[in-house]
Amino acid sequence: MDFGDAVKSLFRAGMARNLALTFLSFGFLAASGIVINLFVVVARDSASLGVFNQAYSVYIVASQIAVFGLQYSTMRSAAFHENDRAELGRVLSGAAFPALLFGLAAAILVFLSEPLFAGLLGSPQAGAAVAIAGLGLVFFPLSKVLISFINGVQHMAAFAILQALRYSLVAGFAVGVAFSDLAFEYALYCFLVAELVTTVAAALYIVFGGLCDMRQFGLARVREHLAFGARSLAVGIFGEINTRIDVLMLGVFLDDRAVGIYSFAALFLDGVSHALAMVRVNFNPFLVGALRDNAIDRARALLRKTKVRAPAAMFGISVLALAAFLAFAHLILPEKDLAGGVTSLIILLTSITLVSGFMPFDNIMLASGRPGYQTFQQMAAVGANIAGNLALIPLFGIEGAALGTAFGFVAGTALQIALTYRFLGWNMLRS
Repeated sequence: MDFGDAVKSLFRAGMARNLALTFLSFGFLAASGIVINLFVVVARDSASLGVFNQAYSVYIVASQIAVFGLQYSTMRSAAFHENDRAELGRVLSGAAFPALLFGLAAAILVFLSEPLFAGLLGSPQAGAAVAIAGLGLVFFPLSKVLISFINGVQHMAAFAILQALRYSLVAGFAVGVAFSDLAFEYALYCFLVAELVTTVAAALYIVFGGLCDMRQFGLARVREHLAFGARSLAVGIFGEINTRIDVLMLGVFLDDRAVGIYSFAALFLDGVSHALAMVRVNFNPFLVGALRDNAIDRARALLRKTKVRAPAAMFGISVLALAAFLAFAHLILPEKDLAGGVTSLIILLTSITLVSGFMPFDNIMLASGRPGYQTFQQMAAVGANIAGNLALIPLFGIEGAALGTAFGFVAGTALQIALTYRFLGWNMLRS
């Protein structure tokens, strides 16, 4: 078989094709993160980067509250009823309506909370940036629901394109403002622009692609989504907090410059962790189907392969990430004093590599219909992260934030393994 035939064979395989398509969007995510962090530092300074990342952190957490867990309910229900267009119509419309209402309410609340965040973060500029970023919450929940629906019915090409579109718009707008004469906090309008365009594009794809019968609507589905969402709301909140708590707590303990140095290093961890998140996105519908059909052996076989391949892949990616960071810090931007983040980056990359074999299965409790226990797992991870940051940032500064985050990764994975064994009888350590 020559190379061309091998590629065709790969894309004929459902999971492999979907992973390949999703990793294309991951490439845009990684590129957008690098572009934002690099060009903001070049055009402005590390303090501006700190402002952007603090506002982004607040936006991420607020967005998870706004979406109310509806994305998880939508993805699971769409995967469960993937061959029933009428039921899929009820699934989508039942989630879209409350998503739009929640988004509007969240945007108003965050926008009006500018003085609170300015005081908490000790920076009027950061407070203004948070308020502007909050406007993107108007469309975020609906955008998330639509994309989760597309994920659930496994239209991964559209999913990848829509994700890439969002990341590209965020990066392009933010960098454009960074190089302009506008006050830097206006860069945070990037979220409003990105979510609006992504929402429209996703809705058009669903309608013209005939993915469901849009004439269907029922209050029963709204109630089911809200009930499932209420139990899984904290999953998204705590999951995002666990990736941003270090930046937020550094903002409380240290100045914008220190946050900027750490967040530039953490950018490279984001790239590595999102590679695993892209795998998880593809595994989630598969796990729903396997558990629905009582075919746990399919999931076991997938885990066995993942535990071997993921750590090896993450080690290679981590080495590349570290090399890229060193190149930026010492060769490309030596005057920006970014090299102080290297120890933090090594700690973060080591910890995520150690647990990478299990992270793509991180939503196993959600897939099995147990959102409450998924919430419990995420709460434990965040609790460990917060405790570690509180104890270690005053002692070690930005390296303490990295150690606290690493502790959160390990604690969350340990509880994931324990819960899977308790409720599914599946020992993930032996599979």
